[in-house]
Amino acid sequence: MDKGNTKSLQLTVPWNGELAMAWIRYFLLTLTLTLISCGAGSDAGQDSEPDSSPQDTFWTWLADHCGESYAGKATVAPEGDTQVAGKDLKMHIRECGEHEIRVPFHVGENRSRTWVLTRSESSISLAHQHLHEDGTPESNSGYGGETVVAGTGLKQSFPRGRPAGELEHPDNTSVWGMEIDPENEIFIYTFQRTGTDRRYRVEFDLTATVPTPLPPWGS
Repeated sequence: MDKGNTKSLQLTVPWNGELAMAWIRYFLLTLTLTLISCGAGSDAGQDSEPDSSPQDTFWTWLADHCGESYAGKATVAPEGDTQVAGKDLKMHIRECGEHEIRVPFHVGENRSRTWVLTRSESSISLAHQHLHEDGTPESNSGYGGETVVAGTGLKQSFPRGRPAGELEHPDNTSVWGMEIDPENEIFIYTFQRTGTDRRYRVEFDLTATVPTPLPPWGS
């Protein structure tokens, strides 16, 4: 092998070494980008999971407070009202299931009332159970309403007879409401008959629980 060939070979060897290093750097860069892409895809898949609905959040709050009782008072009532105005009021989140939550609402010594919330895939209904002391239903037992919009995790409205999706209540519609007010630490129960002055608002103090009341009539 002559000197010319030896020189040519010496020049070729470092060039091949640089090429090898370039391929290694390219491989490592490609691998890094692939791993990053897979991680981003995994995160995107997690982000795509559906969040809890407002009604799920509201339901969970009630379930998380199951067994607790709170004292309340009527802050709004029709003039001359004798049902709740000025009386000792208590709510007891007594029974909590996946599809039904029962909340006895005691007015003084009267234990006839229970709010019955029922959960479906698309709504929550509110029924008012009224029982005599012997457990038989009163004539008006079972009235209430059902949500027709998602509401929020802190507030749900239960109109009676309002078509689904409509944003306004026609006059003379009975509308019940439940609301959690974290700022003022109260739970609010409301009733109104649209187009009239008939309104109720009861506020329960969430800052302290009270002793568990006696069971509602009929239990």
